[in-house]
Amino acid sequence: MAAFMLLFAFSFTACSGTLFKNLLRSLKKIEVSPGAVSIANGTTTQFIATAIFSDGTKHTLSSDIIWESSAVNIASVDSTGLVTAIQIPPAGHPPVTITATYKGLQSTATLTITSARLVALRVTPGVKSIANGTKYNFYAIGRFTDSSTQDLTTQATWSGGGSVFSLGADPGLVTAQSPGGPETITAEVTVDGITKSSTASVTVTDATLEAITTSVSEVELIEGTTYQLRATAYFSDSSTQDITTQATWSGGGSVCSVGPNTGIVTASDEGMATITATYSGKTATTVVTVTDATIQSIAVTPE
Repeated sequence: MAAFMLLFAFSFTACSGTLFKNLLRSLKKIEVSPGAVSIANGTTTQFIATAIFSDGTKHTLSSDIIWESSAVNIASVDSTGLVTAIQIPPAGHPPVTITATYKGLQSTATLTITSARLVALRVTPGVKSIANGTKYNFYAIGRFTDSSTQDLTTQATWSGGGSVFSLGADPGLVTAQSPGGPETITAEVTVDGITKSSTASVTVTDATLEAITTSVSEVELIEGTTYQLRATAYFSDSSTQDITTQATWSGGGSVCSVGPNTGIVTASDEGMATITATYSGKTATTVVTVTDATIQSIAVTPE
């Protein structure tokens, strides 16, 4: 028996480092965030599921998740974890439970739907100048009778633009197409029968791009974790602009991957790699070092 265990030990350590670590690493649990939230009737909120592994690493889940609501007539949830408050629950009704199931593991969150009414809407920022050829995302924030606020950007109907900027499919996203302005962008939201609107002013400049940078020049990650890189553009009029979703991201090789339009890096194997952001002929880089989680001790005891 002792000889067998010794042979097994030698065979096991002959495996590649990645295979060895993956054999030791297992899915421990999942967590839903936020764990508890209150929203006004007629609004939406986004839940996120995160996988937590035995070595402490975490990974945001985006597929193969089953989302369920304990009261579909009060609050519905779609396949992405987006919850819509349908009606105010009757007196004494408990909070709605939102459940995420992934590979047999479950996690829950609680949702409370309030009777707060929409009293005002604000587009932020109220005034913005952007360089020609760039994009910028405006947001619509609702204020309610209980003094709470909610991001209503995706629920709003957006309008405006003309020769200076145009609106795309993404809510609140404007594309600068010609120097000029100011022009007005408008958001309108109806929540539980109450409609509010708000405007912002957009000016497009003729500033030219001088350089871009990434948010960090180097970063160290643990296998299985993610990291959000951001890109900033610097223009001739001394203005700056976040171009994270406009830049093209590449690199990583076998060490890590990066979302081509998001800048989200996922660490996959030990090593060092370079991530590059490219925008209008300019580039910036980040060096990513990926390490494995430290294993404190391993003990094999014969039966």
